[in-house]
Amino acid sequence: MKKVLIYIFSSLILVSCSDFMEEVSQDQIVPKTTSHFKEVLYKEAYRKDYGKEMEYLSLMTDELEPFRSWGSVDNINKGFSYYTWQADIETRYDGALFYDIAWDIYYSHILACNIVINTIDDIEGSETEKDDLLGEAYFLRAYAYFTLVNLYAEPFEKDKVESTLGVPINTYHGVQDKVWKRNTLKECYDLINDDITKAYELLNSSKVDKTIFRVNDAAAALLASRIFLYQKDYENTTKYANYALSLNSTLYNFNKATQPILNMNNPEILFSYGVYDSDRGLHSNMFTKRGFKVSSTLMSRYQSDDLRPGLFFHNFFGRRKALKSDNAGSTVFGKAMRVAELYLNRAEAYANSSKEDKAIEDLEFLRSYRITGDYEVELGDLTLLEYIQEERSRELCFEEHRWFDLRRTTRPEIRHSIAPTRSADEETYVLQQGDKAYTLPIPQEAMAFNTELVNNERPDRTPVTNED
Repeated sequence: MKKVLIYIFSSLILVSCSDFMEEVSQDQIVPKTTSHFKEVLYKEAYRKDYGKEMEYLSLMTDELEPFRSWGSVDNINKGFSYYTWQADIETRYDGALFYDIAWDIYYSHILACNIVINTIDDIEGSETEKDDLLGEAYFLRAYAYFTLVNLYAEPFEKDKVESTLGVPINTYHGVQDKVWKRNTLKECYDLINDDITKAYELLNSSKVDKTIFRVNDAAAALLASRIFLYQKDYENTTKYANYALSLNSTLYNFNKATQPILNMNNPEILFSYGVYDSDRGLHSNMFTKRGFKVSSTLMSRYQSDDLRPGLFFHNFFGRRKALKSDNAGSTVFGKAMRVAELYLNRAEAYANSSKEDKAIEDLEFLRSYRITGDYEVELGDLTLLEYIQEERSRELCFEEHRWFDLRRTTRPEIRHSIAPTRSADEETYVLQQGDKAYTLPIPQEAMAFNTELVNNERPDRTPVTNED
């Protein structure tokens, strides 16, 4: 078999040897079989030991607000630039750097996937094992590129996709001495769509028995429904949501649920992954003091007989914090792809396809598992699409959806008030309707190493006055 050399890449790829690998030299290792490569993917593309690569997402939304207390200043300082949508988001209020590591993390995942995809013919294993391995690699690469374009590229618009800059595409499996440029958003989505379609087909045909900790066909169909929803391709959104629901349509009955809801008794978990931090990654050495809490805006969206606040949040020394997983006693990882999202994705697709009755049916089915009393949809002053976004906010809060939902839909105005130090007065910052800051700047390190990358424009931002 041709030797497959895996190189150290950005100090993140395969820096040590495992029992299943044959050591060739200090920086070259040769996996051979499908089981070897599955472990490579598990360590280097699933990357379950990370989870803080997008810890700032909730800060930019209406899910959090500052919590001023003794000991919380460092956390407010750390999150200030994201919370106020500064042009330079990696520089804290005190001038120190708070690095955005998502770019580096996801490109390291992509490299691991490329290794599998490009060398599958030389890997030892049955066709079923190879199809399953390849399906996982395509899924993980699709997820990585999908996340990157939704962080660092303008939101998807069908009439602008060919002229909008996406992110650099690399499908090679080794280290290359080249300067990277950004591909178009169309080129990125063409690759993402192709990858996730192949992932579902391969995983659905191979049908390897596995736990929720490895990607399966239902999770691939869910991700496909999400990807097509973001592109406003409602036919494919519905098609893949239906595929996933044909495999698992069970919702967790919150009348019988326990906190945290991400646990092994939750039947709607399709794929469990990642590290969860109930304080959204803004760590300090203080056990009880953090800089942010669940916002009153989010809490106001729940009706009194909704079971979700009692299961999603925890009052902790005067601060309400998110608690969907504790990463300890739940026996699952901190993040999950869940059946609930499928009903919400399909409802939105139906609503955009003049199938309002079907959309409401999906919403009410979900709500019947979440609310003890009247779960029927009452629009009030909202349109159906606005109601769906509020339901997504209620159900999927703190699961890395809200920021992406805001930017892919109406990109509304958001106001955040914050006192950056313990002695400072509170200031108000505004993210304008359709603001350029709905797209993040490419991280400083990536720009430094790739001088031909074009960065995203973001306006400087100062506090508004009362008149504003």
